Amino acid sequence: MTTLNQTEFAAKIKKTKGYVSQLKASGRLVMTKDGKLVEVEKSMQLIADTADANRDDVAARHAADRASKAPSDKQSKAAVKTDAVQLGYQASRARAEHFKALDAEIEYNKKVGELVSKKDMEMAVADLVMVFRQSME
Repeated sequence: MTTLNQTEFAAKIKKTKGYVSQLKASGRLVMTKDGKLVEVEKSMQLIADTADANRDDVAARHAADRASKAPSDKQSKAAVKTDAVQLGYQASRARAEHFKALDAEIEYNKKVGELVSKKDMEMAVADLVMVFRQSME
């Protein structure tokens, strides 16, 4: 287990210290128990696992660069794991979009009068029952 301070970790991954601070704030760095050092291997894996899969343009460019090089077995296994994480991200995002669409549909149906609230319906039924009972007496 390799540990580095944040400045050294930023130099290792060729990013700015500010970027590393953003990673830490968003919980994408694995820190030692005292919170002063970055656990390099675990942090690198966490950053890879939580990368935004929505950047297809960048992913395509990197894929083209990788295609020009012969992949090793280790690289192939990493690519399969990355694809699985991206599928999980895309599935989660699709599910969120699905429920947003359902909410929009409910709001539309309320506006056009095809959907009323449960409370309003209970009050209308109670009024009808009361009118029916009064007419029976």
